[in-house]
Amino acid sequence: FESKPFFNQEGMAAADAVLSDNVPAEELVSAPTTSPWSRFWSSTPVEDHLAASESRILENVQTPLAQDMVPIVLNGEKHYINTIQTINEIAADSELADHPLVLLHGFGGGLGMFIKNFDPLAKHFKVIALDCLGFGRSSRPRFPMDPQETENMFVEALEAWRVSMRLEKMILLGHSFGGYLSAAYALRYPSRLEHLILADPWGFPERPPNPGARFPLWARFIVGSFKHISPLAIMRAVGSWGPRLLARVRPDFGRKFQDVLADPSAIYQYIFYLNAGRPSAELGFGYLTHPFGYAKMPMIERIPKIDPRLPITFIYGRESWMDHSIGEKVKVLCKDAQVDSYTIPAAGHHVYCDQHAMFNSIVADIGARHRTHREPAPHHEEENTDVLQPEPVAGAVTLHGAGSTAIVSSV
Repeated sequence: FESKPFFNQEGMAAADAVLSDNVPAEELVSAPTTSPWSRFWSSTPVEDHLAASESRILENVQTPLAQDMVPIVLNGEKHYINTIQTINEIAADSELADHPLVLLHGFGGGLGMFIKNFDPLAKHFKVIALDCLGFGRSSRPRFPMDPQETENMFVEALEAWRVSMRLEKMILLGHSFGGYLSAAYALRYPSRLEHLILADPWGFPERPPNPGARFPLWARFIVGSFKHISPLAIMRAVGSWGPRLLARVRPDFGRKFQDVLADPSAIYQYIFYLNAGRPSAELGFGYLTHPFGYAKMPMIERIPKIDPRLPITFIYGRESWMDHSIGEKVKVLCKDAQVDSYTIPAAGHHVYCDQHAMFNSIVADIGARHRTHREPAPHHEEENTDVLQPEPVAGAVTLHGAGSTAIVSSV
């Protein structure tokens, strides 16, 4: 894993113009990132543990990577966004560099969660991943309690990051809560996106009249008792036992990553330290959420307002607890837009990881279509025909019109 600055001298000058002065990355933090709990179980700062565990994850990526703390200004305050990008020959292509694939993780996650996607997708895109504001190694500011103000803060942070990175346009891929934030960004800045990809997105359905009715009494009591407590507080409270507790509660994570990590326990260390710091975005998420996980401002009510010229692709895991029908509903609501919806078998909520080969193939095909539009067709076909098209899938069917495909074969 190579850690080196993204910016050349010209790029750093642009970042300086955003910040108005030179400020070391370590001074850009607007609030402490270390949780008070951590002082009881470790003399090493959480930031150091997280940096080390992140490196253990990323060292398994074969494509050369560059990492930097990208400076932004938000509401007059200076922050940084932990960012990595691929630096292979594909990323060096000026056309691809101007239209990168940007990956946004879900709630409680970080950029390292996409470890199964970097190498395959780096053959087709310049790939950039970041820790969203308030998560991972990025700045951890305080979020306003008003839902709209909190959403605005997330969206403006992403736009400030794009400006600092000097990206003309991007293909934006968000998973879960990252999908919600990606859709919110698309509502405000559609001209900055070439394609919106939503992987098992959270926050789309409307809240039913009595959402707790289908849960037993004890579950409703727990939800009511802990509604004012950060959902990750228990993880911080158990301290150094956290990774072992995670391994017991979520043994599936070890299995998901065992084929790419020499030591599968590394993923538990990484997830624990992602969430061992001072709570920030997780509180912001709480301000956006009703009990039982429904969004206060459901995206299904707002997505018809997205610019119809922006293509949207939904990718769901068939075994996920998310509502798979949302993609088809959006196709009806956004009848003037190109909306595709895929459901991948034998995959759960972490569809990008559970069936990464099929997921990566769908995303690569999206890139191929856009390059066909941007480049002369003969050049594109000669260069990409044998690598950019997804493998034919036995049993694939088309639902609700051309372009909205659900993959129903078994793997």
